[in-house]
Order: sequence, then C-alpha cells, then structure tokens
Amino acid sequence: MATAAAPSAVLIVVLARMHGNSITEEALRQIYRVAVIVMIVVMAVRGHLGGD
Repeated sequence: MATAAAPSAVLIVVLARMHGNSITEEALRQIYRVAVIVMIVVMAVRGHLGGD
C-alpha cells in the first residue's frame, strides 16, 4: 500500500526543489499527509469499483 504513495511524494519533492523552494520538515509532513490521503482515496475507489 505504501508503495503507491511513495512515487507521488518523491515527485512533489522533486518539483518543489526544481522551483527552488527549500523542503522543510513541515512541508514534508504536509506532503506525507497528502500522499496518505491520495493513497486511501485510490484504494477506496479501487475497492468500490472492484468489490461490487
């Protein structure tokens, strides 16, 4: 499950670095939170579409 969120987090970090923003601990926390939410939504949608 965690592997689904990892690429998203890496992509966000890379994009932020390209824009010259320094990655703070708080930013990483927000990225992690968003990645977890996205992962949960994706899993829920997949479960809903495949479960019925």
